[in-house]
Amino acid sequence: MSIDIFGILRDVFVIGYMFVLRIGVPILITLMIGAWLRRLLEEHETKPAAAPVALKAGQHCWDVTHTPDAEQLKAVAARRPDLPCWLALQTSGAGLSETCYACPVFTAHAPVSVQA
Repeated sequence: MSIDIFGILRDVFVIGYMFVLRIGVPILITLMIGAWLRRLLEEHETKPAAAPVALKAGQHCWDVTHTPDAEQLKAVAARRPDLPCWLALQTSGAGLSETCYACPVFTAHAPVSVQA
């Protein structure tokens, strides 16, 4: 009875290769995805926040956003100059529009519970 050393070494190599392929590659892919997500998060956290827009007394949001006069006259906020535009919309029952969520005045002054 002779022992086939090369056959045993080949089998050990194949088993080791299959182990690395089955376990090592998914771990490597998971680590690469984690590093990529960490880099995205760091880029997002280091991005400077937009400076809040300050409204002066008597100033309306359309003064800051440069809304045309025709739209200002149709705006609910024009009928309620005592309220911020998003509150005038809500009290009139119209609700907030999609443009409110992108408006720098709204994002700087609206309560956190109202923001999207």
